Amino acid sequence: MSKQSAFTVFALVGAITYMLAVTFNWPAFAYYPLLNHFDLDRALPPKTNGPSMLYYGWIVTAAAVALVLALAVPRAIGNKVPAALGWIVPLALIVYTLMYDRHWFL
Repeated sequence: MSKQSAFTVFALVGAITYMLAVTFNWPAFAYYPLLNHFDLDRALPPKTNGPSMLYYGWIVTAAAVALVLALAVPRAIGNKVPAALGWIVPLALIVYTLMYDRHWFL
């Protein structure tokens, strides 16, 4: 696959996977800033750990899935991805994000 088509697939799949990871809470790990600790265990942490940050785990989840698919998609399929998806998908994800997080704005 050419570098351009691989990057396009990576960007599109990464953005979509990130929104799925946030929506369904699929972080690769949790980070506890109070303890400066990364935790792979998804069990309920003790109260003394403080709040966890899942953002880093969502980013790693999205990047890993996007990398695997960007390398696995054949060049013939990757080159057929329309350039318009480069702005349609992000706009659709912005609208989805606003709808998903509307409780923060009301």
